[in-house]
Amino acid sequence: MTRNMNPYILVIIGLLLIFAGSFLCYLGQRKHSALDTKNSEEILNTKVTSVLKAIHDARSNVRETTEHPDNVSNKTAMDKIDAIEQDFRQWAASFIASRSSKKLGFDKQKIELLDVELRNSRKWRPLFQKWINTILALAEAYNSTSKTNFISTQKITLQENLYIRMNSHPTISFGDKATWLFDIVARKPVSIDETPTFVIAFNQEGKYTGEVSLKPNKNEIFVNLSLLEMPKPTSIRKNYNISDESGITEAFKALIEMQILALYEK
Repeated sequence: MTRNMNPYILVIIGLLLIFAGSFLCYLGQRKHSALDTKNSEEILNTKVTSVLKAIHDARSNVRETTEHPDNVSNKTAMDKIDAIEQDFRQWAASFIASRSSKKLGFDKQKIELLDVELRNSRKWRPLFQKWINTILALAEAYNSTSKTNFISTQKITLQENLYIRMNSHPTISFGDKATWLFDIVARKPVSIDETPTFVIAFNQEGKYTGEVSLKPNKNEIFVNLSLLEMPKPTSIRKNYNISDESGITEAFKALIEMQILALYEK
C-alpha cells in the first residue's frame, strides 16, 4: 500500500521544485526586464493555483486507492500531504503580504542604478561628443581642401543616457566603399568606477576591417587599435593624458589618413 501512496507525495515535491524554478524566473523578470508586471503576476498566480490543485488531487487519490482509511501508512501519507500544503500556503501568504515591499525594493534599486548611469553619462558624454565633433570637423576640412564631398557626414548628437543601447549607430562614409560606425560601449549593471568606452568600427566594402576604442579613466585615455587589413598608424599612442586634446586630434587625423590611403591603394 505504501507503494501506491509514495508516488503522490513525490509528484507534489516535484511540482513544488518546478514551481520554485518558475518563481525564480518570475523574480528575474521583475528585476531585470521590462515585461508587463500584471502579466508576470498572473503567471505566478497560475503556478500557485496549479500546485494547490495538485496537492488536492494527490489527497483525493490517496483516499481513493486506500481500502482502509485508518491504515497507518495512509495516515502517514495524508499527514505529509497536509504538512506540504500548510507550509506552501504559509509561504504563499507571506509572499503576497510582502510583495508590495519587495516591489518597492526592486524599484528603489532601479532608480539607484539609473542615477549612476546618468551621473556617468553627464561626466563622459561631453568628452565623447567633442571627439565626434572633432572627427566631423576634420572630415569637413578634408572635403573643403580637396573640393569634394568624399567624406559624407551628418550631425551626430549622442543620447543623454549612454547606457541605453542605440537603435541605430551614427556613421560617416568615405565615398561608397568605407564606413565608420560610432558606438558607446557601457556595461550594465552600471558601476560608478566603470567608465564607458568610445568605439569606432571600420567597414570597407561591406566587410568589418577593424576598430579603435578609446577608454577614459580618471586622467588618462587608453587607446586600443585593432586592424585586420589596414596598416596601423605608428603615430597613434596607446595612452594620452585626458587634457591632451591636440594629441587626440592628431590621432583622429591619422585614422582618417589611414582610411583614405587604404581606399586609394585599392
